[in-house]
Amino acid sequence: MTKTKISAFCILILFYCSISSVIAKNDIATFPFQENFENPNIASYWTLQSTNKGRIQLTPLFKPNDRQHISMDSSIKGQYSLNELILTLDLFGQSDVYLSFYHKKFSDENHELPENFEGSFNGDGVSISQDGLHWYRIQEFTDDYIQSEYKKFVINLDRMLETAQMDYTSDFKIKFQQYDDYSIRSDGFVLDDICLYKGNIETPEIRIISPNGGEYFEQGTTQNICWQCSGNTGRAFKIEIFQSNMNNAIFQAETFIPDLSDDGITYSWKIPYLPLDKEYIAKITSLSNEKISDSSNDTFSLLQGVSGKASYPYIETFESVHLQDCWYSQSTHNGRIRLIDNHGPKGNQHLAMDSESGVYALNELILVIDLADESDVALEFLHKEYFDEDHMMPETFTGSHNSDGIAISADGFNWFKIDDLSSQNDISTGYQKHYIDLDAAIVKANIPFTNAFMIKFQQYDNYNLNIDGFCFDEIKLFSRNLNPNIASFPFAEDFECGNLAAYWTQYSTRSGRINITRSYNPFGQYHLTMDAIHWGWPSLNELILSIDLSYQYNVVLELQHKQLNDEHHAMPEMFKHHSNSDGIAISTDDGTTWYRIHDLKSLNNLSSYEKIVINMDELLKSHALFYTEHFLIKFQQYDNYPLPIDGFAFDNIKLYQSEIDQEKPEISISGIPDSVIPGSYELAVIAKDNSFIHETGYQIADSYTVYVNKVDNILKSEAQQNYKITIEDNWIAGQYFLNCWAMDFAGNIQTTGKEFYLVGSIIGLPETVRREDSFTLTLTAASDIGLSLMTLMISDGKDHTKDFRKSWDVSNINHAMKMCTVDIALDWKVGEVYLALWVLDKDLNLWELNKIFILIE
Repeated sequence: MTKTKISAFCILILFYCSISSVIAKNDIATFPFQENFENPNIASYWTLQSTNKGRIQLTPLFKPNDRQHISMDSSIKGQYSLNELILTLDLFGQSDVYLSFYHKKFSDENHELPENFEGSFNGDGVSISQDGLHWYRIQEFTDDYIQSEYKKFVINLDRMLETAQMDYTSDFKIKFQQYDDYSIRSDGFVLDDICLYKGNIETPEIRIISPNGGEYFEQGTTQNICWQCSGNTGRAFKIEIFQSNMNNAIFQAETFIPDLSDDGITYSWKIPYLPLDKEYIAKITSLSNEKISDSSNDTFSLLQGVSGKASYPYIETFESVHLQDCWYSQSTHNGRIRLIDNHGPKGNQHLAMDSESGVYALNELILVIDLADESDVALEFLHKEYFDEDHMMPETFTGSHNSDGIAISADGFNWFKIDDLSSQNDISTGYQKHYIDLDAAIVKANIPFTNAFMIKFQQYDNYNLNIDGFCFDEIKLFSRNLNPNIASFPFAEDFECGNLAAYWTQYSTRSGRINITRSYNPFGQYHLTMDAIHWGWPSLNELILSIDLSYQYNVVLELQHKQLNDEHHAMPEMFKHHSNSDGIAISTDDGTTWYRIHDLKSLNNLSSYEKIVINMDELLKSHALFYTEHFLIKFQQYDNYPLPIDGFAFDNIKLYQSEIDQEKPEISISGIPDSVIPGSYELAVIAKDNSFIHETGYQIADSYTVYVNKVDNILKSEAQQNYKITIEDNWIAGQYFLNCWAMDFAGNIQTTGKEFYLVGSIIGLPETVRREDSFTLTLTAASDIGLSLMTLMISDGKDHTKDFRKSWDVSNINHAMKMCTVDIALDWKVGEVYLALWVLDKDLNLWELNKIFILIE
């Protein structure tokens, strides 16, 4: 990339050398015409014109039909801008012509378009012209005509021509335009499915082929739902399964069909374990027009299934390429359920739920498991949210419900909430472990454990990860008594039961003794003491707690301790296995290495209880340790006489989470300039935290789409993550936003970022081209201060008399997109061919983008 400041004289030379091609002639569309904006580039029969900060772009965010549509807005708030999208079409000799299209507004204020005008006018609407200069309005885009939901317009062009006293020509023009001062969602329009056709078109219709009545399908198997379409049904459909005589769907999904076939459409449905004594019907609905639908003529039934179920106990780590056969997934709209590898917490993969674009979507993931005759069943899983707004799940519902949470069902139709995944349940942007007693849950719901018991994990919102969404990992179903050797958090031990639980381990040397006793004044009925049985025998006593502290933060250890004339034996800061000393130590490697966290030396030299409170996070940080699933805390005493001559007593040992707010991490970035061209850049994200940095990441997006999203899971108090960012060739020039963040274990997030401009891009350049071939490029340019000129230069690098050169005057606009067809002449020499795009802004800064392709015979 090169950027230079050049003189006005040089600009004149550059301009006049290519003045013959300043205005490139666009292609002309043919009749009948249909534009659904599904191609990656805007076709060359469209002309895009914008003033000031205006922006016209393809986007997937605001469908009615299929995947893409076109939007108009201002890229900078408060900057009034005009956007014009002009279709050039050969209508010479036609009659009985109709124009139809879909339109949606986003709080766009009224800017009336006059009935007649020349050139351009700052208003909203649709107009026609036979010469490209004189325009006649055929549709206003004001509140009297448009709405915030998609509306289909149908216009009789013959009548409009008669009123305007125009004729159909071979380069007839239709202009769609928008004028306002804010970006999409605050202002702006979206258009889709623009069609021109002759007279009436075929009435759209959907017809279900299968299941259409009388079929029998086995639970847990995959069957095809088939249907046929006629007319303009669109290519996006909703599939629903209902119990007969029921209003709520028990299954719903959406599908996009790129190419409609006369042979019909199929959707593969994995049949859940629905009740066998019910009858069912299927329904297919067009998402472009919900009035276009069809249902099964009669009901179908289900047979007992034997596959597609998990066995108990069950563990899911999501490390396989695909979900196991016992999982059933369904999503509405642009919902996504994916296995990904860039959001932790452990292993390579985990499961994510989000919406691919700005459309509200429901994601449901259902586990079917055989729990017949089981009891004492626990459900455990890790969960993390990404600023997902609360959508509260009701206590009970049928079929599906647009909400967040976990629900259970014995029949796949009636669902009962068991966990609220909402802020009221203190979900976090850091992974948290959830534990649910399923026995208590089924008692509350009044349902049994069955051989096809269902657990549904679900999320509902309207954006992709890092803006909305959930992640899940380590989903387990096990007996609540499966691992009694590890305590759970929070933890409390008062020794009142008179014996030690399985998560306590004792170790003593020589005549060491650990007792639970009523003697020596406990707080309650009992406390724990340590001493030596025989006089004069030095002995070590250790009491070790095994506890799961994974993904915890702000952990506090609190206990009551007293020493009974025990001489002090200082504990070293770190030791292996055992140390003849007094104190409290921790281990994260199964007891091999121990780190002192407290020296048990009496402060008052009295044989009375003292309260000890320890901030565990700070101590772990000082030793570069982290909380684990098998975290060990050792309480120990060393001396040579029995109580009350020597010895310790312990009581009321607790571990809990402090309510003190933790400061956000510090973060800074470097490496991305204010203006870029396609290529690679080094981004450094530097993060620092008082506790532990759990995650860093970055995201690059424009107003519509997240182009790059990268997350690293790290366990450091200070971290610098270096990322190699690639600005792709197919990105459209314009303003982009870099957002970087660092998150600690408490879920505290600090963000920073910057705006940068992609000043130009060359889209569609092939790697190799044959002689006498041609190819079409999409050239884009942008500048926050305004553009002046775009020039495309192509040379074989050997004979510059064979240069290809074309320029466009882009004065007084900030964004430009040009289509250019390059014809390879016969006399061009084979080998490397050099291509350059020059972008000149209003301040005479010249940007040069260079590319190479290979010319072959």
